[in-house]
Amino acid sequence: MPSARKPLVVIGSANMDLLTRVQAFPRPGETMPGSALLQRPGGKGANQAIAAAQVGASVSFVGNIGTGAFGDALVANLEQAGIDLSHLERSSKLPAGTALILLNKAGENEIVVTRSSNELVGVAQIKRSKQLIQGAGIVLLQMEIPLASVQAAIALAHAAKVPVVLNPAPCTKPLTQKLLKQVDWLTPNEHELTALTGKRVKTMTDVAVAAQHLLSQGARNVVVTCGAKGACWVTRDKVTWFPAPRVKVIDTVGAGDCFNGVFAAGLCASKTINQALSQAVARASSLISRVRKPVR
Repeated sequence: MPSARKPLVVIGSANMDLLTRVQAFPRPGETMPGSALLQRPGGKGANQAIAAAQVGASVSFVGNIGTGAFGDALVANLEQAGIDLSHLERSSKLPAGTALILLNKAGENEIVVTRSSNELVGVAQIKRSKQLIQGAGIVLLQMEIPLASVQAAIALAHAAKVPVVLNPAPCTKPLTQKLLKQVDWLTPNEHELTALTGKRVKTMTDVAVAAQHLLSQGARNVVVTCGAKGACWVTRDKVTWFPAPRVKVIDTVGAGDCFNGVFAAGLCASKTINQALSQAVARASSLISRVRKPVR
């Protein structure tokens, strides 16, 4: 297991979330009223970094946040969480990323992401962060930055024998076997699992079968987040479920990010896999059951 003294390095996106609540998601061409527009920091990379810091991890963040009011607010939020930003870059070429979010009365969400400055996290920036990556306890990535940059970061970590957690979100198509073989922990949700494998996922057995397909393609461990059912850890030898506690669902935005950040933090702190996954499920369940304040 990695040393607890080494940082968790999160490489990924930061977005300003613009959220409104609706009774139900609109159909094509339909207009409906929403609640007051809420603004709060988000982005999968930033969310995961903050979730990890909140459970005590030493976190370094690699990303690109555009200048302007949204960008300044995103940086301030990361600084407030105590995250090392020495490898964060700011750009005036593109504004900060945004996410337009609809949240229905069941707590479900639909999200449209505009990547903007997140697209500027290029391979050159990854190379500038080489020493940070090689000295990490865990490297955690998502897919809201260019795929070439994700691949470059994973290759650097793998060559240095630094464990990699890849949250393949958002995901629309399978990953290469070369990439999968360099990932220690692949953490899709059920929708992403279908996109990665082409297999329908409706039951607990379906989850295990689809995850086994990814293992056959080279992945070492697959952890599938399954909403109210909890999470499923699949290896070549066993399938282990971590049930989620029953909670009143208020807001599911960022639940998967919370799970990934806390899980990676647990690995970085040399917790057992069972401990890291149990804590991640519990924290994500707590997150979705409370009302979160907007940032104005």
